Amino acid sequence: MDLSKPSPWVARLAVLGVVAVAWAALWLSRPAVHTARHRTTTPPGLGTAPIATGARSFCPAWAYGAYALTGTFVPPNYPGLPPSESPVRCFPSPREAVRAGFRPAETPPGDLVVDGVYLVPTSVSLGATCARAAVRLGYAVPCPGMLPNPPPFGSRPHCGEPLGFLFPQNGACVANLNEFAYDPYSGTVPAPKYAFVFGQGAFATPPSWIGPASIVSAGIVILAVPHSAERDVRLIVCSSGTAISTVVVDSHAATIRHCHNGPNDTTETVLSWKQGRIVYEVAILGPDGVDAASLVEAIASHIELIPAS
Repeated sequence: MDLSKPSPWVARLAVLGVVAVAWAALWLSRPAVHTARHRTTTPPGLGTAPIATGARSFCPAWAYGAYALTGTFVPPNYPGLPPSESPVRCFPSPREAVRAGFRPAETPPGDLVVDGVYLVPTSVSLGATCARAAVRLGYAVPCPGMLPNPPPFGSRPHCGEPLGFLFPQNGACVANLNEFAYDPYSGTVPAPKYAFVFGQGAFATPPSWIGPASIVSAGIVILAVPHSAERDVRLIVCSSGTAISTVVVDSHAATIRHCHNGPNDTTETVLSWKQGRIVYEVAILGPDGVDAASLVEAIASHIELIPAS
């Protein structure tokens, strides 16, 4: 097996990204009801006028909408509800919105924002699923406490999102790495090898994450596997790549590496560390040119290792 090839989950997440873009366009293009038009003192040449349909207006799905009553602008991947009023101006970047005199909308309580990506607390049910997975596997599993908010109309992160044909939907977050393995010489199927595999197929991203052909390339994989079976998870997360930094996760040294997926113009940012006999990894898929090192570190720092007992 050529471990230098891009992992198959990249293609799956690219498809999910297209769906996310379509939903985002529909959701963010919905008209907001207001009773009066608002004036703006935006300097000439900054931003564009919202799309008006009678008494209603809205910004395109990739723009930052600015609102007069609050004096704030809201990114398209904002996790909270946007203001009830219609936007008075649409901007291509937060910098231009600030130049026009608007300030960023406050981050919702309990959420975080890292390089334009919002992290929101995960659900109690996810923690319960992680606990059951730890008991089944017999070792501590990495349960995420904060993850990016889902795209519009997307479900909250949960165990059960499929990672392609090799690793289908599994609500327990316990994957058999030999699910479809077959030895043609002996005609036998290898014994099961189980690992903790959590996948978030797509998440809400800022406009800077728009990849080739306007496809949003975004996805997350979090896994735990015994060191003896580490080679088998390379169908999910890349093994090669370039180490870019060393960080500390739960008092353990961890490395961050970049793996470029040439055919898809995407990059996997992988944070990896080892505790005892278990290898833990957090991988983020993003378009080339986006540095996700801070994001992957932030997600890893909010992971709780759920023990097996």
